Amino acid sequence: MRASGFEQIWRAFAQVEETEKLADWQVAGVYLWPVLRDRLMREVAEQLGVYQKRQDVSASVAAAAVEAPTEFQLAPSNYAVMPFVRRNSDGIDPFSVEIIRSLEAAGTKPLVFGVGSADFGSGRPQVEHLERLFFNRHRLEAKLRVAPSVLPVFGGALHIAKHARVISFLEKALPATDFAGAVASGSIAGRFKPFPRWLLVEFVAHRMGWKALFKKAGVKKLFIVNAWKRALIAGAQDAGVWVVEPQHGLLSNRHPLLAWPNRKNVAYLPNELLLWGDYWAQETDLPKSVLPTIIGEPKSLTSIRAQAAGGSRVAGTVLVVSQAQQTTQILDIALRAADANPGLVFTLKPHPQELKSQFADHLTAVGRSLPANLHLASPAESAFGLIASSEFVVGVHSMALVEALALGAKVVAVALPGYENIEAIATRGDLVLAATNTDLTSELTQAKLAQNPSYYFAPAMAPEFFTALLLSERQ
Repeated sequence: MRASGFEQIWRAFAQVEETEKLADWQVAGVYLWPVLRDRLMREVAEQLGVYQKRQDVSASVAAAAVEAPTEFQLAPSNYAVMPFVRRNSDGIDPFSVEIIRSLEAAGTKPLVFGVGSADFGSGRPQVEHLERLFFNRHRLEAKLRVAPSVLPVFGGALHIAKHARVISFLEKALPATDFAGAVASGSIAGRFKPFPRWLLVEFVAHRMGWKALFKKAGVKKLFIVNAWKRALIAGAQDAGVWVVEPQHGLLSNRHPLLAWPNRKNVAYLPNELLLWGDYWAQETDLPKSVLPTIIGEPKSLTSIRAQAAGGSRVAGTVLVVSQAQQTTQILDIALRAADANPGLVFTLKPHPQELKSQFADHLTAVGRSLPANLHLASPAESAFGLIASSEFVVGVHSMALVEALALGAKVVAVALPGYENIEAIATRGDLVLAATNTDLTSELTQAKLAQNPSYYFAPAMAPEFFTALLLSERQ
């Protein structure tokens, strides 16, 4: 397969990262690149039209946090848990719930934070409220700490020039004219073209606040799902906390937060990753400073496996899992496939970050209605049940494709931008890659069952060993 726009972006970032030694770049005592890298990469991909702009749900949460009270009760504990912002159809984060249950069963009451709008009013210390509080409390001190390093009058010209070189390199390596349907205006770096002093100030203020909070609460170990908040991790580690991220989705050697090939150490990453199988530890290019620990498959997968083994799978059914970065492209593929394969029954499952209106708007734009053999599922519906009942599962680089391998479905991945995240699985022969103009007719015929699903999802760790792991002291 020809390198997609995603791969072109990844290679350009890797080249400038090496040339400018960006992982070691410190500004005002902050390693800027680990804070900036994934944000800038997403901005570039969206500006170039490689990814569709995702629906921004964080703005409404942030707005609510402005109005919400900042008073909270901080119950001291050696252990803290930050759930995933997205919840399943029952309103539960399956990635943290077993950690909380295991700690409580062992007689330890962890400090559980609220994350996202689902936790407003829960009585938990709310992350968005706390970050607002920290920024207001420490903004002036953060500005004073950052200013000597970034203002030209204080000698900050070198950092500003370095940032300008990075942006200039990316603009030359990734010219907007090379990308079909590009939507770039001004610069592919968008809001990150000017030196992001605001990002440094925000980082420093949040870091100070989190450090003080974790020290006050006496936390020794933090379990954080989707650990993308770099300042939170930095503050926790400054307070002597061992930060653990439980796997919640797809990892690869193209992961913008975790993949750092040939690096011994990268700032603001979790100290430890709890992984579902050996594949993730071997393929993610983690720096040596991150400890990979195999805990086996999540309980949610174990329970649905029993359902799949019970004969609920229906022959001739195809589940197409969408992704927020490629909503319309995936819908177009589902339409072509349903038209070309009238004897098959297709279900298109939107991602939780997608809205049904996006699909309706695109159907209107192309003058189509859904064919009789294509059904649009609810974004809130559990993908597990749909995977368990489908003979085939189709997507781009969704974690649902790997879960489908484990649950005994035949899998096809379309080579839209980002498919490189799952290309290693295709190389192993466990899924079939399809061209972007596919109607899936030949690929569905070629698809077969994975030979060794336990490579991706090892047997779950026994409860007593899992609890002992959670309680263990690591420094």
